[in-house]
Amino acid sequence: MCGGQPFTASYRYLGMLHRIVPIALLVSCGFQLHAADTLRICTYNVLRYGQSNEDGRTVRFGRILNEIRPHILACQEVEDASIISRFVNDVFTWGSYASAAFTDGQDTDNMLFYDQERLTLLGQRRLPTELRDIAEYTLATKPRVGVQPDTIVVYSMHLKASDGSEDALQRGREAAVVRNNLTTARYVVACGDLNLYSTQEPAYIAFTSTTAGMGFVDPVGANWVRNVERHAGIYTQATRTSGDAACGGGVGGGVDDRFDYIFLSGPLAQRLVPNSYRAFGNDGVPRLNSAINNPPNQVVSAQLADDLRCASDHLPVTCAVVVGDVPASLRGDNMQPMPQIWPTVADTHVTITGLQPGEPYAVYTTAGDLVFSGTATTNTERHSVTGYASGRYTIASAAGAWRLAFAVVR
Repeated sequence: MCGGQPFTASYRYLGMLHRIVPIALLVSCGFQLHAADTLRICTYNVLRYGQSNEDGRTVRFGRILNEIRPHILACQEVEDASIISRFVNDVFTWGSYASAAFTDGQDTDNMLFYDQERLTLLGQRRLPTELRDIAEYTLATKPRVGVQPDTIVVYSMHLKASDGSEDALQRGREAAVVRNNLTTARYVVACGDLNLYSTQEPAYIAFTSTTAGMGFVDPVGANWVRNVERHAGIYTQATRTSGDAACGGGVGGGVDDRFDYIFLSGPLAQRLVPNSYRAFGNDGVPRLNSAINNPPNQVVSAQLADDLRCASDHLPVTCAVVVGDVPASLRGDNMQPMPQIWPTVADTHVTITGLQPGEPYAVYTTAGDLVFSGTATTNTERHSVTGYASGRYTIASAAGAWRLAFAVVR
């Protein structure tokens, strides 16, 4: 069924979307052919990922995300800014990705990565709550032949944990922060580790109610409960039976809770690719007291199942949407476009746009060695790479406000 109808399939793995949606599908869903562009969105709680808690998990995240290949990745439980260089350089090996700026708020933080060949980051802001910041990221798709740029706003969040009544009320107050600061853009995503135990919680109602809330669409629908076999295919936590100090710590208990969500605004839900919403690696086998890799997983390889268990105690959630027919716009918050780099694979020079005159920046190897440092004299800098060896590099502001990746090929 096309559009934002409740997800009523068997919740089993339905194949990867590594290509543009077929023309016939777009026609059947009513999308105009001149405006067909597909974006894969993913949310992932990366389990306190940071310099001191990496535990060899970077390579596991690389294998997992290589299967999903999201164009937009929102992460929660980020400990520090080390995730930027590690993910940009070592995880997203199939493409050219950039990140938002890291903001160190209370407790753990959010991070956004995006495919910079498909998207531009227009701006970001933090929405403080009584526990953790909620992050707002505004992106625009890059124009291509026959496809206009569209704006998409992403809210990434990690709401209060635990199932007490006071915890549920606090999650409701945190959701209200989004409601009180909600963009007027048409295409909006609210995602992350929401820690919801029921569709009757104040936070769930705040997001999904059209009368008392923000009117987001839950692609799975509201007819589910936690910890029952018949709904096993939608659960996202926990991937292991007990915490594992060698795999980031975390919690156990088996795959019996739906804590991770991608809610879509009404207009964007109408552009949800059918059967694309899923908890990646959840094969529908009841694992209420079992790990994602035992018994053997039915939809991913044994290696990927082991990776999903160790990388995080949460499964990533992903979906695909079709955009491209509404020109990009902003809410009037005076947000400025983030710097961009072109080409992302070069042999003579790269051009960086969106700089601020007087802004210091530097170029590093993937090992973190400084290659160049300088100061922007104009909004656009043409940077020579003729003396660079073949390989991947990052270019970043000295203040850490942005970081971009490019490769030199001889």
